Amino acid sequence: MQLQELPDRSLIVFQNELTGKTRGIRISPFGQELENILFAGKITNAFTCLQGILLTFEDGASGLFSVEDGFAKNKWTLQKKTQYPYFVVSENGNDFVFLELNFQVDFVFRQVNLCLEIH
Repeated sequence: MQLQELPDRSLIVFQNELTGKTRGIRISPFGQELENILFAGKITNAFTCLQGILLTFEDGASGLFSVEDGFAKNKWTLQKKTQYPYFVVSENGNDFVFLELNFQVDFVFRQVNLCLEIH
């Protein structure tokens, strides 16, 4: 998972734990380790927005993680368990939308014949 940035400009490095949960290391813009955070579950996606980091979890829950008074804090959670929770964040990070994706993928195999002529 990619590094994500919090509103105070600190970075979160995500690591998977053997316990099935995700650990986050919060690092200052100058490289100092600020916090070691164990999340309640396994994070599947993370998206930076102006308010913090939007998270989706393996069990379908989602939420907003940010900083308050210099410490990491869960701002809100959405306990609606969905099969494929996902956030779409605007390019400037001001707005976001939660999507509940439910779809079935059918694979269609096609043969493509490519003919190259070399002159």
